[in-house]
Amino acid sequence: MKYFIKLLRFFEQALIFFSDYCVGQVRCIFSLPAVGVKSWFSNKPPPAHLAYVHYLDGVQQASIIPVELIQQSVHLIPDFGAIAPSNWKSSNVLEEASHFFVSSFSDRFQYSTLY
Repeated sequence: MKYFIKLLRFFEQALIFFSDYCVGQVRCIFSLPAVGVKSWFSNKPPPAHLAYVHYLDGVQQASIIPVELIQQSVHLIPDFGAIAPSNWKSSNVLEEASHFFVSSFSDRFQYSTLY
């Protein structure tokens, strides 16, 4: 199954520093039903659109974030060392590799975000 790799902001008002961002796989974008929102959230309703995200940080972590925190798509290059492992395929490299480089030259918007 293919998931979209995105650059995510940690905060609503992220500054222009790479430390304010992380990389994750967007697995699902969804909205909560109105009935559930009224019964589950009495103080402040959640954002209308949410995303289920798996983070690519070497640890199995996932969370649900507001869609507004998704900044843009990213192009990742696996850090495979001197020789790429033969078991890495395009279908499993995101799960197999533990470190990635973010290509800042895949488009001009990514370059301006990262530098």
